[in-house]
Amino acid sequence: MKETPPKKNPMAAVFSLRDFRLLFSGATTSMLGDQFALIATPWLVLKLTGDPLALGIVLALEGIPRAIFMLLGGAITDRISPRVIMLISDVIRFVLTVLMAVVVFTGTVQMWMLYAFGLGFGLVAGFAIPAGNSIVPMLVAEQDLQAGNSVMMGVGQLVGFIGPTIAGILIGRFSKSPLGIGLAFALDAFSFAVSAVTLWIMRGGGKPQGKQPTLLERKPSGPPFWRELNIYGTINRCAWYSWSSWL
Repeated sequence: MKETPPKKNPMAAVFSLRDFRLLFSGATTSMLGDQFALIATPWLVLKLTGDPLALGIVLALEGIPRAIFMLLGGAITDRISPRVIMLISDVIRFVLTVLMAVVVFTGTVQMWMLYAFGLGFGLVAGFAIPAGNSIVPMLVAEQDLQAGNSVMMGVGQLVGFIGPTIAGILIGRFSKSPLGIGLAFALDAFSFAVSAVTLWIMRGGGKPQGKQPTLLERKPSGPPFWRELNIYGTINRCAWYSWSSWL
């Protein structure tokens, strides 16, 4: 009787794929870098103004365009390439974070720059998030898709827990100077550069096959609008700022 070959572990299967390993490495680095900017931005706003309203405006400029443009971003991703959209998004965000790091280090940062930074990040994220949600099914086999998605979601949760802690300690260590905030933006810029390189050398993640839904036919994907505003993340970042200032 012929023996059935043992079924390959789904986790091992997805990590045996070169493109998935590249995506995992780049996305993990980028998500970790994001935590530094997510802490540094409200910290900088409150340091400059001490005004919760100014902080709310920056977060709204980032969150509202992101939630609105995710539908359009998903439709464009369906017709071009998730990898290309993610690559362009990483390059734009690299430029934005480098500029923020420069103005912080030089002491020339002003509130209008933070408003522009938040708006730019929100608009780009409206395209990057749908692309990130679409690329994994194009890299792994259908039977391993659940494992691939679980890996990406799991690392996102882990980074979301560890990243703010490290970022808060770094910024709090240099709270009396712009060094900590500038380093946070610089690290985020570096993470976008790493992610862009991994996306550039990937071979998969191209244009989806088959007929794609029109913009009106698409159903919004991802978290609800109120979660896109990242309320809990805002509370966490403000708590970090208050705690470190008290110390």
